[in-house]
Amino acid sequence: MQQGLYLCYNIIMSKKKKNKNLNIVLYYSFGAILIIIGAWLIINELVIFPGEYVSPPKLVTKPPESVDQTPNGSHSGSIDETPMPAADPVRIYFPRFKIQSDIEPVGLTSTGAMGTVNAHDIAAWYKDGPVPGESGNSLINGHVRYSGKKGYFAILRDFEVGDEVIVELADGSYRYFSVESVDFYPYNDFPDDVLSLGGETRLTLITCGGDFDHDIGTSRTRVVAVCKPVG
Repeated sequence: MQQGLYLCYNIIMSKKKKNKNLNIVLYYSFGAILIIIGAWLIINELVIFPGEYVSPPKLVTKPPESVDQTPNGSHSGSIDETPMPAADPVRIYFPRFKIQSDIEPVGLTSTGAMGTVNAHDIAAWYKDGPVPGESGNSLINGHVRYSGKKGYFAILRDFEVGDEVIVELADGSYRYFSVESVDFYPYNDFPDDVLSLGGETRLTLITCGGDFDHDIGTSRTRVVAVCKPVG
């Protein structure tokens, strides 16, 4: 009788021990899963995961083509000097970083600010300004992070003077630029020429800098890279 009771006791205690061990395994497994998820979310905000990069063609400079002229210096034949409107920009390349980003046109928001695109990997071109490479100041912005992912324009703070920036237009042509300056400004205190659409031909790239401030709904700093055309 006593041996039977002792055997039953051992069986019950053995099951309890197994259940306890199983619970410990489940707790540790669940904790490990949470750590992995947390690490992945943190990495997504700190590291850019660029998609496929296809190198655009290199800039090739050609000597001006000769034009047949009549003896008095006028062009022979008729030449249509009406300029064709430039095609919209569709993609921007940052060759040193092996990053390319599609471009979408935007206007102004209800508050009068330049619009943005709701994506970490797509840039926004101000459609009421000039096409990149045309006369005036072309504005393109992008996110430093969006929806838990590091934005492609986060690299602006790492730009160096002389870095190459290339813009592809919808007609398949390319416009080439060289970074002239990288500056940091308060989000609400830009110099007038940063957002001015006139003046000399240039491409201005804009993104946020610093941590997100929930009180104002954005970062307190803007990173501005001014690029000048080459070729």
